Amino acid sequence: MWSGGKSETINLGTGKGNSVLEIVDAVQKITGVKFDLKKAGPRKGEYAKMIADIKKAKKVLGWVPSRTIKDSVSSLVAWYERYPHGWKG
Repeated sequence: MWSGGKSETINLGTGKGNSVLEIVDAVQKITGVKFDLKKAGPRKGEYAKMIADIKKAKKVLGWVPSRTIKDSVSSLVAWYERYPHGWKG
């Protein structure tokens, strides 16, 4: 790419979907913080489901998903603990 090669858009992900409640559950378990939830209907224009198509990533990059939602949430929590004020902190 730097020397005139083409660039491409490639989706990275697991190729599987997770609900908001699954992610909230992971956050609560990992942080130990319980909070009240209020279920509501979908927002106007919101997709019912979005899943990254990772076929191109597998073909071009040899991408094989290796992280779970628990792994990703744990990593994010650790980052915020290390950088509580973001990159500037």
